[in-house]
Amino acid sequence: MSGTTALSISFDNGLGTLGNAYNVDQSVYGQVTLAGNSALMEWASGPSAGHGYGTYTIQAQVNGNQPGPAIILWPGDDKWPGQEIDIVEITPNGSGQQYGTVHWNAGGSDGYTAQIYYGVTAWTPHTYQMVWEPGLITFKVDGNVTATVNQHVPVDYAHGGMNDTIGFLNNNNNTSITVYQVDYAPLGAAAPGASSHSPATLAAGSGGDKLVLKVSEDAYNGDAQYTVKVDGSQVGGTFTASALHGSGDDVVTLSGAWGGSAHSVVVNFLNDAWGGTTGADRNLYVDGISYNGTALPNSSASLMSSGPASFSVAATATHTPATLSAGSGSDQLVIRLSEDAYNGDAQYTVKVDGTQVGGTFTASALHGAGSDQLTLSGNWGTGAHTVQVNFLNDAWGGTAATDRNLYVDGITYNGQAASGGNLLSAGPVNFGIAASGGGGGSTGTLPSPANGGKLVQGTGSADKLSGTGGDDVIVGGRGNDGMTGGGGADSFVLAQGDGPDWINDFTAGTDHLVFQGIAKATVTTNLTSYYGSGGLDVHYGTGGDSVFLQGVWKLGASDLVFA
Repeated sequence: MSGTTALSISFDNGLGTLGNAYNVDQSVYGQVTLAGNSALMEWASGPSAGHGYGTYTIQAQVNGNQPGPAIILWPGDDKWPGQEIDIVEITPNGSGQQYGTVHWNAGGSDGYTAQIYYGVTAWTPHTYQMVWEPGLITFKVDGNVTATVNQHVPVDYAHGGMNDTIGFLNNNNNTSITVYQVDYAPLGAAAPGASSHSPATLAAGSGGDKLVLKVSEDAYNGDAQYTVKVDGSQVGGTFTASALHGSGDDVVTLSGAWGGSAHSVVVNFLNDAWGGTTGADRNLYVDGISYNGTALPNSSASLMSSGPASFSVAATATHTPATLSAGSGSDQLVIRLSEDAYNGDAQYTVKVDGTQVGGTFTASALHGAGSDQLTLSGNWGTGAHTVQVNFLNDAWGGTAATDRNLYVDGITYNGQAASGGNLLSAGPVNFGIAASGGGGGSTGTLPSPANGGKLVQGTGSADKLSGTGGDDVIVGGRGNDGMTGGGGADSFVLAQGDGPDWINDFTAGTDHLVFQGIAKATVTTNLTSYYGSGGLDVHYGTGGDSVFLQGVWKLGASDLVFA
C-alpha cells in the first residue's frame, strides 16, 4: 500500500508519482515551476491512494502576495468537501502571509481550521513540513513549529480512514511556486533515503564552477538534513547527512556558473533534535569547503541547533568583459553593463514586464574599460515594455575608490536603442522600451513629459500609478493598473496585452489616450459602471484589452492618439 511506502522526488528525472500535471515548467534540472493556471498532483483514485500518517517534507519557493499557489494533501477518494490538508497557502489580504489549513466534511459543507505562519516570507526557498499522526497535525517551516491542530484530525487508511495525495497548485497570473524536493516518511519510519552512516558522495547543479563541501553528523533519532545556498540561491534540494562525525565525511559537489567574484555560501541545518544527553543529540558539521580546488579559510562549523552557517568565497575575477545570455524566444533584449568592483563583483537580476529572466548575474567589466553584454531572449512582442535591473549587493568602504556600483551602459530591444543609467546603491531601476508597432497601427515612440511632468512606468503586474501637476506620460504596462494623472495634460499610454485598466481622473479635451501599435478601427466605447462608479469603458485591440474612464461620458477625436 502506498500509504506505508516512503517517497522521495527531486525532479532530476521527471515528475515521479506526480503524474496528474498540466502547465508545469520542467525546463530547469532539479526543480519544477507552476505559474498561471497549473497543477502537479498524485492521482486520487480511492481511499488507499497517496499516503497516511507520517512526515511530509517539501522544499519550495512561493512567490506572490495574493492567493494562488498552494501545497496541498488532497483526499484519496477525490471527493469534496473532504479531508484536505493545505501545507501552505497565501492569505487574501495582500500582506503575503502564509498559512496552513485542515479541512473536513461538515455535514456536506466545508469545515476548516486555518493557522497563520508568522514571520514566513515569500520569494525565498523554505522547507515546509507537516507531521500527520493520530489526533495531531504539526506544521513546521525551516524546522520551526509554526502551528498545531488537534481537532478534526483525519484518520488514515491503515487505521480505518482515508489517505491523502500530494499536490501543488497555482491559479493566479501574479503568483507562482517552484518545487525542489518532495519527501514522505511513514510515521515511525526512517526518513526517505536514510543512510547506513557510510560516507556518501552527493552532487547537484550544473556548470563549470565547483563548490565542494565536507559534511558529517551526530545522528540521533534520524539523520541531519540541510540545504545549501550560493549567493542567496538554493542549489539542489534537501540533503541528508550520512557520515558520522569523526568517522569520515560526506563529499557534496555543487556545480554552477558563479565565476571568480566573491560569493556567499550558506548551509542551513533543518532538523535539530535533542534527547536530553550528549549521546542523544542530532547535529551537523561542516568540516571544510573548497571552491574550484582552493580551500576556503575558516570553512568549518559545528551546527548544534537548527539554522544557517555562512561562509565566504574570496573574489578571483579577472574583470574581462563577459558575454552572457538567458531565456528563449524570438525577441532579443541586449543590456550592456559594467561595475566598480570593490570587495567583490556587483550582482544583479533583470525582470521584463515584472517577470525575472535568468538567475542572478555577476558583473565582470570594469566601468570605463568595456561592458559586459547580456542577451535576454523572450516572446514579449511589439508593445511597450518595462525592463527592471535590480542591483543586489551594494558595498561602500568610505571612499570613492572603495565603492561597489553597477552601471547600465545601454539597452537595445530588437535592435532599437533605449537609454541606460547608473545603479549606485542597491535596489531596482526601471527602463522603458517604447512600443514598436503591431496590431494594425503604425510604429511610434512614447510622448515626452512637459511642464514639470514625468514619465511614470508600471511593471508587468498590477500597479497603482500617480502623476504630478505637470504634463505626465503614464505607461501602465501589463497587469490591471489603476492610474491617476493629477494636474496638467496627461498622456496615458496603452498597448496590446495591457489588460483591463482604470483611470480615475481623465479629463476629456485635455488628457489623451495614446494607443501604441493599436488600429483605430478596433477602438470601441460604451457607458457602464464598476463598483458604483459610472464612466466610459474603452475597448481596444484584438486581445480584449480595455480602460475604464471614471466620470467620463464622451470622448472627442482629439482625445485619442494613435502612435
